[in-house]
Amino acid sequence: WTQYFFIMSGFLLSYVEMARPPHKRSKTTQLQYLRKRLIVIYPIYMFSLVLLLFNLPNRSMFSWGVLPLHIFLLQAILPICRREPDWGIYSQCASGEYNNTCWFISVLIVYWLLIHPFTRIFERVSARSCYAWLAALWLWSWVPALLHRAELPQPWRGMMIDAMQTGPLGYLHVFVSGIVTARLFVLLSMHDASTDKPPLVTFEKLVLRADLAPFVFRFGCCIGYALWVCFNIAFFLVNPTGEHNLFYMFCHNGGIAPLIALVLLGGATGADPLANYVFQSKFFRSLGQLSYSQYLLQMPVGIFLAYYLIPDSPAAQERRFDFNPTKPAFLTSFFPLLVLCAYLAQRFIERPYTDWQRHRATSGILGADDKLIAKIEARIAARKRRLEAKAAGIDGDSSSDESSEASSDDESSTSDSSRDAS
Repeated sequence: WTQYFFIMSGFLLSYVEMARPPHKRSKTTQLQYLRKRLIVIYPIYMFSLVLLLFNLPNRSMFSWGVLPLHIFLLQAILPICRREPDWGIYSQCASGEYNNTCWFISVLIVYWLLIHPFTRIFERVSARSCYAWLAALWLWSWVPALLHRAELPQPWRGMMIDAMQTGPLGYLHVFVSGIVTARLFVLLSMHDASTDKPPLVTFEKLVLRADLAPFVFRFGCCIGYALWVCFNIAFFLVNPTGEHNLFYMFCHNGGIAPLIALVLLGGATGADPLANYVFQSKFFRSLGQLSYSQYLLQMPVGIFLAYYLIPDSPAAQERRFDFNPTKPAFLTSFFPLLVLCAYLAQRFIERPYTDWQRHRATSGILGADDKLIAKIEARIAARKRRLEAKAAGIDGDSSSDESSEASSDDESSTSDSSRDAS
């Protein structure tokens, strides 16, 4: 279900862009947009990383060497691995160090930088083209599956496995599927408020028309989860051991994307009974608020609990996560403790940080991150002007003073725009 994060992120973020009239869209830069996404998720991520750092197993020099990548969420962008001769095909990779469930956040960093250009590409695509794109992207899921199984010499085999399982290239087509699904939703489930017709490029406001959406959209959650249950039953009958064969990797890297897209569309139209009466209940809404913290804290909580409750597990006693626990004491206490820790983290870390960011934005307070972004963007703008002047044949020395002044002006204006974006 990791691919669900990617297709959902592509769907939601691109829908926000597509549902706005072109002249009302945000003018934030890529760095400002990236900061806006990170301020919501980084505090809990850093908290989970600190917990694992204080849980001091015997770490290798490789682990300490890749720690800065984890701090800056760069651990999964490239397949950085090491391998000992007696490890076979398995490698120690940067993406799996420390909290190895967090590699997907590093991958999202890359996708967030692509959301605006990809949205501009697909916002003019027709419904028929969307269906063709979704079919092609689904078939592309065989490519990372085949690359994952490719017989390559070491260390390339381990790096290829890491790139396909935990890297941006392995799931880019899944992310793009979310963008195309958002476009399909806008075309078939929304109308222009002024004309009550499907939206054109010149629309001013869109309204949801769930009654006009296709049947599979309106009941996407019910249909998607029913197909998911049938798929799981059939899959485990064929592959009861869960072997990572070619078909498993196809499903793992986008093969079930159509089912996930149905679930997203069913929730978005607002007509699906499963979405309305189950997922909108107080219990699921509360669970949804804690889901991100739960996902990130499962490793530190599981390691801590297993160390005391599973004394006969070598992995637990080495302070590593035991992926196959059998002790009833662990199985019955893990989930309640995880929910409690997720609530405490959300209540005393995420919420206060969000409130502080909101206060900073309303008060016009510029932080070190705003100033750094403004300085970087001013330097990029000045560099771009120098390159354009050079291409136009203008002497660099004669225009240096003008570039310096323009850089200073840009830095000031970028600071103002950064304050507005906050």
